[in-house]
Amino acid sequence: MLFATLDQPYIFLICLYFGTILANIYDTFWFIRKITSYNKWITAIVDIITVIIGLVVIIGGFYFANDLKIQWFMPLGVILGIILYVVGLRKLLHFIMDWVYNRII
Repeated sequence: MLFATLDQPYIFLICLYFGTILANIYDTFWFIRKITSYNKWITAIVDIITVIIGLVVIIGGFYFANDLKIQWFMPLGVILGIILYVVGLRKLLHFIMDWVYNRII
């Protein structure tokens, strides 16, 4: 029992990290949708790709962290990772993406 609880903080941090990765992937595809906002088919395809990649990231993160043995704090770590990304990094990355968008287009 002791060895099972020693890894829990590391598993939580891994899930936190994968939550920030998931939010970053969403923002990257949001940028692609912003560029191609006039085409509904491309928007639908990008949304489907975003969902598929998000599921792969979450399942891969759960497998990497704990061999797909989902514990109650793992989804909490992913959600907190998304929140930390939105609060901390989102404004900076949106500024960079808008700068790139205005320079290219």
